Amino acid sequence: LPLILYKVKDHPMMPHRRMLIQVLSTERLHDENVPARALVLHALQQLKVSSDRETIEIAVRNIICGTHGRDLTELKALIDSKGCYQSLHKLVYHDLKTRSIRHEISRHMITEAHLLRNSSHSLLSARDRRSSSGLDGGPSGLRRNYSMPSFQKIKEQYDR
Repeated sequence: LPLILYKVKDHPMMPHRRMLIQVLSTERLHDENVPARALVLHALQQLKVSSDRETIEIAVRNIICGTHGRDLTELKALIDSKGCYQSLHKLVYHDLKTRSIRHEISRHMITEAHLLRNSSHSLLSARDRRSSSGLDGGPSGLRRNYSMPSFQKIKEQYDR
């Protein structure tokens, strides 16, 4: 995809690259899974944001702000795990020059992090309620008929 975006050029009569970026980042974004979105962001990062700054910055914003919850966490992990210096931090805070777009992306990531943290907290709270009521074998419902194997027993199993 980076090579395709590089090879497709804008012409005075028809902005082919802009149209392709528009399709990938806006019109068909809902059809793309998280790895596909990460690939598009990687391609845009390889293209160098300076080649068509406005179009690429808007595309980056659309992709990141159009990703929510755990998908955003996965997107960040995929972008950061490429094994090179291109990371989400570099993309947002160094490659993007428009302050309002950087701010919008940062605000979106903070909001999604709070929502995800609160949803995890509510799951944890429900789990705590079950354990205190003894429904899941937690502290008040401790299973007395099950004993944890001692270290010595585990060591004997591995020594055989």
